[in-house]
Amino acid sequence: MRLAYFSPLPPSKSGIADYSAELLPFLSVGAEIAVFVETLGKSVKNPAGCEVYEARHFDAISREKPFDLCIYHQGNNPYHEYIYDQALTVPGVVVLHEHCLHHLIAWKTLGRKNEDAYWTELFHAYGRRGAQLAEMRERDIGSEYQQFVLPLNRRLISRSLGLIVHNRYAASQLEGPGQTPVEIIPHHLSPRVFDVDAWDVTSCRRSLGFDDEALVIGSFGFVTQSKRIPTLLAAFKRLLALKPNSQCFIVGEDHWKWSVAPLIAEMGLSDRVRITGYTDEEEFFRYLKAVDIVINLRYPTAGETSGTLIRALGAGKPVIVSDHGQFGELPHDTCLKVSPGPTEENELFLRMRTLAYRPALRQRLGETAKTWAREQCDIQRSAARYLAFAERIIAGQRSRALPRAVLPALDLSNAEPSLIKLDRLEAISYIRGFFDTDADATNYLSIHGDRIVSSLKCSISSQQSATSKYCLSKGKRSRS
Repeated sequence: MRLAYFSPLPPSKSGIADYSAELLPFLSVGAEIAVFVETLGKSVKNPAGCEVYEARHFDAISREKPFDLCIYHQGNNPYHEYIYDQALTVPGVVVLHEHCLHHLIAWKTLGRKNEDAYWTELFHAYGRRGAQLAEMRERDIGSEYQQFVLPLNRRLISRSLGLIVHNRYAASQLEGPGQTPVEIIPHHLSPRVFDVDAWDVTSCRRSLGFDDEALVIGSFGFVTQSKRIPTLLAAFKRLLALKPNSQCFIVGEDHWKWSVAPLIAEMGLSDRVRITGYTDEEEFFRYLKAVDIVINLRYPTAGETSGTLIRALGAGKPVIVSDHGQFGELPHDTCLKVSPGPTEENELFLRMRTLAYRPALRQRLGETAKTWAREQCDIQRSAARYLAFAERIIAGQRSRALPRAVLPALDLSNAEPSLIKLDRLEAISYIRGFFDTDADATNYLSIHGDRIVSSLKCSISSQQSATSKYCLSKGKRSRS
């Protein structure tokens, strides 16, 4: 089995890069794999058993020796734009690390001042409802939250031969054709966690400047709004009143747009809270070994299974997560959970206080989490399921028959929305706009508007759906 594998690799600042670097040596045992990255710099290392090429060479390499299947690791950020474009060109198996791709699409379109392309994507996926949102954003009306509600994964899914997701919540949010085969493969646990078992906690703490007796709380990964860092800071400040020797470390890079550094200073926490900035893998694991409690909140969610969370669970750390989406699927005896919403800060403070005063509970949670993660997120099991799914897709393509659905108990169907509905008031208002200065015409519309709308409804119902979409799209472009 010969696979073309599209994914960033370290040192790219993408969690998917680390994920692939860990998984590829296990996949290469059962397949011949060529990895395609966007740019092949000198610092990119070939994973064991794999050759690495720049994506622009795919066509030439494929012509010389065809691939049986392409596997695309799709994320929701600019590091994965080349993968998105290639997956639309050459269908394959798409690994959706996040079911929501709206942020990537917005960056590809609005980020380049291409409002028409954004409008087209929204209309293609959601019809008139999507077009209205696109037009609102053109007028700078909208919110980041809307991007989570409309995940914009329909186009990519409709071009895919198969899909892999890491949790059932993400599977439930897929918007493409229901017949596309879907496999849920849990996010694997990094093999490095087993090496960390032998590290000395006290040595790690001292090397990082932690006080020996301090209660250390850590939040891991790139700072985003959905990680609820302001909520963590508010709860931590309350905990300081009870545990003044506590410390909090945000192990990751601060956000360029939603930086939390000014908030830390404003809250008077500069001497107790530190943002480390981007860390390499070695330093990441030293922080993970050293902390007492890990906070991993997500709301709203893009359906991602957090790689840093799986590492924390596998390392035996007591973790507090959001009781929402994919995080709600975690067994209750492996972590503590807080509900997103008005009680979130208070619930987080109470959970942190509980763990602060009950070291035995911290140890018990950590041991249960370690056992669960090392059994359920075993990387060799993940690799075997990847290969088995790829073989099924290849066999199905060769026989021109779709593989049997892998989740018969999970309804992943998503009925196509009705894209065009005629609104009486909107139609009359639109026609009236041509005759604002003609009193006779506007009076005629007031009397006979309903009859005109009825005629329009009959006309629309007799046309093909594709023609209707074309006309509406053409009308939008002419307004731009």
